[in-house]
Amino acid sequence: MQNLTDRTDRYLAFLRFSLEEGRPVPASVRDIDWHDFYDFSKKQSIPGIIFRGIERIDASLRPDEALLFRWYSMVEKIRKRNIIVNHEAAAVSRLFEKAGFYTCLLKGQGNTLLYPTPSIRTSGDIDLWVYPRQLVPTQIEAAKVLTLRYVRSIYPKAAPQYHHVDCKIGTKTPVEIHFTPSFFNAPFTNRRLQRYYEEEATRQFSHTTDLPDNAGKIQMPTNDFNRIFQLSHIMHHFFHEGIGLRQLVDYYYLLKQDITDEEKKREAQLLRLFGMSRFASALMYVMQTTLGLEAQYLLAKPDERQGRYLLNEVILSGNFGKTDDRYSHHIHNKVQLFFILTARVVRSSWAYPAESLSRPIFLLWHQWWKWNLKKKENALS
Repeated sequence: MQNLTDRTDRYLAFLRFSLEEGRPVPASVRDIDWHDFYDFSKKQSIPGIIFRGIERIDASLRPDEALLFRWYSMVEKIRKRNIIVNHEAAAVSRLFEKAGFYTCLLKGQGNTLLYPTPSIRTSGDIDLWVYPRQLVPTQIEAAKVLTLRYVRSIYPKAAPQYHHVDCKIGTKTPVEIHFTPSFFNAPFTNRRLQRYYEEEATRQFSHTTDLPDNAGKIQMPTNDFNRIFQLSHIMHHFFHEGIGLRQLVDYYYLLKQDITDEEKKREAQLLRLFGMSRFASALMYVMQTTLGLEAQYLLAKPDERQGRYLLNEVILSGNFGKTDDRYSHHIHNKVQLFFILTARVVRSSWAYPAESLSRPIFLLWHQWWKWNLKKKENALS
C-alpha cells in the first residue's frame, strides 16, 4: 500500500483546520506548495472548503496574489453554481410531484445545509429519489417500470441501472432519478438494505426543508436516515468508481448534527444488519484522525488498519475516481470495462470479502435484470 507523503499530510492538516473556526493554524502551513495544493483541492472537489481556511490565516502565509485571485474566482463560481443547482433541484422535484410521484432529494444540495457556509460546497448532480403515489412502498419493481416510462417520456434514450436512471430534462445540472437510494453487491445485505428503504420511504418522502436562495421547499432525508444511507453511498462508491474527500467532508458535517443515545444504538444495529460495521470503523478512523471529528460523534470504534487503507484509496482516487490513474473510466468496450471494474473491487477483497467477491456476480445478474425490466415495460405497452 502506498504511504501518504509528508506533502499530503500537510494538506490534510490544513483541511482539518479549514473545517472548524476554532482550530489553530497548523505549523506546517509554512511548508505548503500552494499551487500543488490548489490542484489537490480541485482533484478532491474541496477548493471552497480550503479557501475558507485560507481566509483565516495571516496574509503573509497565503498563496501569491495571482493564485489567490484564481482561487477566489473558483469559489465564486461554486457559489453561483450552488444557486443554480438549488433552483433546478426544486424545479425537477416539482415536475415529478405534478406527474404523480413522491420525491426526496438525496445528498447534494441537502448536504450544503449542513455546512457552516453552504455556498462553499462544490455541487454535483441532482439525485432525486422518486416513487409513484399510486403504489405502496413494497411494489418496487412495478415502481421502477412506471418511473422509467415517465422518464422516457421526457428523455427517450434513458438507460436504466439497478438503482437509478439518468434523465436529461433541460437543466444545466445532470439529473439522476433514483428508484432506490443505494445498493450493495452482496445479495443478502442488499435485500436487507432495500427493505429498510421500503420501511423508511413514507417518512423520508414527507420530510420537508427549505432550500437556500429562495429556491423553495423540497423533501430531504432526516439525519438518522442520512447517516445510514450516505455511509452506504460512500461504501458503494469505494468499491465502484472510488470516493474522494468531498464525500467524506459531507459525512463529517452530517455526523456533527445532534444524535441521541437511542439513535446511536439503533444505527449500530443497522450497520451490523447491512454488513457495514467494518467499513464504518474504517471511516470513523478517517473521520477522527484526518478530519478531527470528536469521539462523541463517532458511530463505531475506529479501526486503524482498515482506516489507513481507506484513506490511501481516497487520496489516490479523488472525487469519484475521476483522476485515478490506476483505472480507466472512459472505456466503452463492455468486456474490458467488466474486467477493469472487477479488478478494482477484488483489490479490496482482503478487507471486505462479501461485498468485493459479489461484484462479478452482481454485474452478470444486472444484465438479466435489465432484460427482465425491458420485458415488463413491453408488457405494459
